[in-house]
Amino acid sequence: MNSKKKILIICKETYSIPNFFLAEKLLENYEIAFFFAHTEESYYKECIYNSTTYYRFKKRFKDLKIYDLRDVVEKFHSNNYEINSSYIDYIEKNYTYYKNLNLQLISSQLTSRHHHDRFYFNKTNYLDNMNILGLFYQKVEKVFNDFEPDYIFDNDDSELIRTIINEVSYAKKIPYLSMDYSRYEAYKIPTYTLGNGPNELLNSLYKKFNTSNSLNLDDEYSYITDFRNKSKIMALFWMGTPTSRYQPDKLSKMMKVIYGKIKYFIQVYLFTSNIFIYKKNSQFLANPVKYLYFLILIEIKKQYLLRGNKYFQKPSNIDTYVYMPLHYMPESTTFTRAPFYIDELFLITQISKSLPINWYLYVKEHQSMVGERPLNFYKKVNELPNVKMININHYDDPKELLERSRGVVTVTGTSGYEALMLGKKVLLFGNPSYSLISGATKISSFEDLPRLIKQLEEPLDNLKSCASYIRAVKELGIDIDLDYLVNEGENILRNNLVLPEKYIVEIDKFIRFYENFLKNI
Repeated sequence: MNSKKKILIICKETYSIPNFFLAEKLLENYEIAFFFAHTEESYYKECIYNSTTYYRFKKRFKDLKIYDLRDVVEKFHSNNYEINSSYIDYIEKNYTYYKNLNLQLISSQLTSRHHHDRFYFNKTNYLDNMNILGLFYQKVEKVFNDFEPDYIFDNDDSELIRTIINEVSYAKKIPYLSMDYSRYEAYKIPTYTLGNGPNELLNSLYKKFNTSNSLNLDDEYSYITDFRNKSKIMALFWMGTPTSRYQPDKLSKMMKVIYGKIKYFIQVYLFTSNIFIYKKNSQFLANPVKYLYFLILIEIKKQYLLRGNKYFQKPSNIDTYVYMPLHYMPESTTFTRAPFYIDELFLITQISKSLPINWYLYVKEHQSMVGERPLNFYKKVNELPNVKMININHYDDPKELLERSRGVVTVTGTSGYEALMLGKKVLLFGNPSYSLISGATKISSFEDLPRLIKQLEEPLDNLKSCASYIRAVKELGIDIDLDYLVNEGENILRNNLVLPEKYIVEIDKFIRFYENFLKNI
């Protein structure tokens, strides 16, 4: 009789690559199965998009159970398929601890097209949503009944299937361990709720350090002092990513980028005939031609928006302002963790109404979002007389904007953490882990905004609170360069390379993140 504990590992696209090495390690002592959470990844034939993830796992772990959503897509495409309404009632009754079903649907860009601008996805109607929920829940229940996991491991929180697994695992009392971003350096901390609710372990540690007068926080105090004295505060792990891009590419480089996207399109869709798999009525598959057009359009719009244009203006040294950096949309930090606050234009409008008469709201586009958002969004923002869309690249670091501001308003963004570290107050619509820090206030009602914004001017001494948060994160989490593990890991698997020393160090930390849980249960 097999007495090994069972671990179900959730995978999606390139973020599944570190799990490849995690599974090889855990197989020594545990029974492992995988669940791929993205419809296209398993439905498409093998190509450059899925050859290092889904198909590589199937080749390496051919004796293990690998669950996917291919059968769900095929059922949905059946012309006469319709979920039983009594089953919807059943899941509404049993699996809505964290979110009701409509809020669960928001967690995927596939079923929230009416809330974002990626036009290469079809919009879903009411019946589509019922069928998608029913099919996904049936699949998750089938996987749980078939594999009977003792634990679930993950490293991301996007996609509807994860939200559903979160609900089912709670109902069945199966621990679901995933990663949360602390915003302190590259530290990842464990979450057992997919970020939907307070992190009790982090809260407990934070309170211990913040209320104690005897525990030594000298290293943390020194870190914060250095942070506040730096001329630039952007974390090093953002360097070389779109988040750190402030200038437009040369036209020759833009053409190379567009050529690369066309080449990728040909490899994924034409060489493999995946383009013929797409169905016009599919809510699970992106329209390949529209997707390519969307990607090319982004590059063209970047050239315009990263140069002088009529939508963005320079910040003024004499303005009194509240700073609001926009989010990347759609993204799990909002669509999964703050689904009530994904209409950023609506939020901007409410804040503009709440400002003191001589204050401005400075709104800045997210670097990674440049080119994706419709230009009409910026036009509507600028129609508000006390709101300014400011230049993306006036500064090449967020520090000066934060320090000149009266405070920050954000949903869950990193700028909130940076502002608190600089001793600035922050108003939050969501519940990021750093909301524990003194000076962070959760907005519970739009009617509270005028009072809360006025309070941003009050002095704040949160040095010990910042230090206590950092110490709690260091105690609970591990400094893991997840982006490096993903990007370099793809290169390693694609080219069958020997793991370099740096990768071994980082993957060992990644594995230790999960082993710490197994040691302490």
